[in-house]
Amino acid sequence: MKPSGEINSYESSFVKNLINGIGFSMKPLYVPASWKACSWSDARWMALRIGRLTRADFERCFADSGWPVFVQRIAVEKLISRRNELVVPFRLELDGIKPLPCNPTITITVNHNGRDYQPVVNGVIDGNCPLVKELEAGIHAEGLASVTSRKND
Repeated sequence: MKPSGEINSYESSFVKNLINGIGFSMKPLYVPASWKACSWSDARWMALRIGRLTRADFERCFADSGWPVFVQRIAVEKLISRRNELVVPFRLELDGIKPLPCNPTITITVNHNGRDYQPVVNGVIDGNCPLVKELEAGIHAEGLASVTSRKND
């Protein structure tokens, strides 16, 4: 079980093709009965709803998160990658849904107080980056690279 909001635990790929269908590599807090009883058409309907999300939709969702812009950006890239992964197995192209450009392994450089930092390297928030450490010591005490679990707080 991973702590909520730990962006480093969001894999960019989570769909698994199984012999009798599609599986998902996820770490939910619990699996509701409705998920276990989900039909193909129900799952496709949900995938279609996700497929209709645009980059602007994802960016808007994270804009009010309070996370630094570099965390918002890697979260958007990873979730768009996951959205894109739904297109083929659920045949969303039949409804005009196409993959969106994204880079879940992006490296992000940030200029902070006249210095350049790379808080995200190859799609991972670097806990050893001085900027990440500074932010975690201050306004993001719950963590950015590794989030404190509620059970350990």
